[in-house]
Amino acid sequence: LTVFETGSVLVNLVRKNYLGDLLPFFNVASFDCSGSGLSEGNYVTLGYCEKEDLRSVIKHLKRDFGLRNFILWGRSMGAVTALLYAGKYQDVLTLISDNAFSDL
Repeated sequence: LTVFETGSVLVNLVRKNYLGDLLPFFNVASFDCSGSGLSEGNYVTLGYCEKEDLRSVIKHLKRDFGLRNFILWGRSMGAVTALLYAGKYQDVLTLISDNAFSDL
């Protein structure tokens, strides 16, 4: 299970609350997109470029850990990133879109 979200304080609290519940059942990877949370970068593109950050993470998980089936869970901008990624790449088993925005 790949979990990713935007890097706000609220999201970090949500991440801490839910990840512990998932760990007994799934492999979990969580990251901050460029320009969010603890990642480097000066700006975000609301999912447009962040989908390539996600692609880098998934390529790393495939190459270094042999993982093949991915469930993406994104919240807010992370949800939009997941939707954009799933629309471009074909390696998503399931997508959980939590509070994606539909208009800028």
